[in-house]
Amino acid sequence: MTVNERAAAELVKSYKDSKIITFSSNLKLPDKNEIISILNDLQGLFFPAYFASVDSSLNEEDFVERTISSVSFRIRKQIELALIVKSKEKVEEIMRKLEMYYLANKSENLYFALLGDCTSSEKEKETYDIEVV
Repeated sequence: MTVNERAAAELVKSYKDSKIITFSSNLKLPDKNEIISILNDLQGLFFPAYFASVDSSLNEEDFVERTISSVSFRIRKQIELALIVKSKEKVEEIMRKLEMYYLANKSENLYFALLGDCTSSEKEKETYDIEVV
């Protein structure tokens, strides 16, 4: 087996072993175009001479600060959109995962939260609203 074949096999195995990355069509994923835009901004942040379209009025610190702030906000928004749930069981599953991530990644600047809100509907109240919120 070549190095590339071995790397491909290991990557596919990690897809199958992971509960986060998968090719399942029933997952609610973040917006693909927004994720690509975020990745493009990160490329510009890490390699500004190659990928950044820097406003000439910004100094380096302002560019870095604005990019980090924008990326951080947009990632949080995509996570919020991907985690809209309509069942008590899904909320409990997410809470268990958040607890595991928290216990495995204790850090002074890393926070975990699960926000509850009612989904859009033609009715004022749905049966699952109370369970989810």
